[in-house]
Amino acid sequence: MGKLSCAIDTSAAISLGSTSKFQLATMHFLFISTNRVKKELIEISKTTDELGKIANNILQSHLIKFINLEENLQSSKGEIEVINLADKLNADLVLMDDIQARNKFQKQCNSPIRFSPFIIFLLYERNMLTYNEGWSAIEKMKTKREWKENLIIEYAKQLFDIKVKKLAQ
Repeated sequence: MGKLSCAIDTSAAISLGSTSKFQLATMHFLFISTNRVKKELIEISKTTDELGKIANNILQSHLIKFINLEENLQSSKGEIEVINLADKLNADLVLMDDIQARNKFQKQCNSPIRFSPFIIFLLYERNMLTYNEGWSAIEKMKTKREWKENLIIEYAKQLFDIKVKKLAQ
């Protein structure tokens, strides 16, 4: 099975980068994004906080292939550019952690849009991570992104709970 192409926006890149599982994920996914997202990561990397360090690590490790979009597909918003990139390249999926943008853009995008924990779940499902390793990665993501119990965490719980229930049957 070849790698799945995954168009990723800034928020999802930071989330995955906070888990220490981004490198492992590149064994199964080709992460692509736009130069707008690269610019956003560069801006974030200039800060000295935890997210700045994560953004810097993402940029230094070359885990994402950044692509320059044609002018008519460019936007001032990274999310819109990632949707345009996904449609242009027929990406297998889009990763986006902006809850409102995800709901808004799903209707316009030909690829399914998922939250970043989906990648962690797929690594677990493919036996690349144990349940505890997968859930630990989600907890790191939650802590470093300073998420409370939000829709993204509920989504992750549902993914992992469904799998556990299937295994128990």
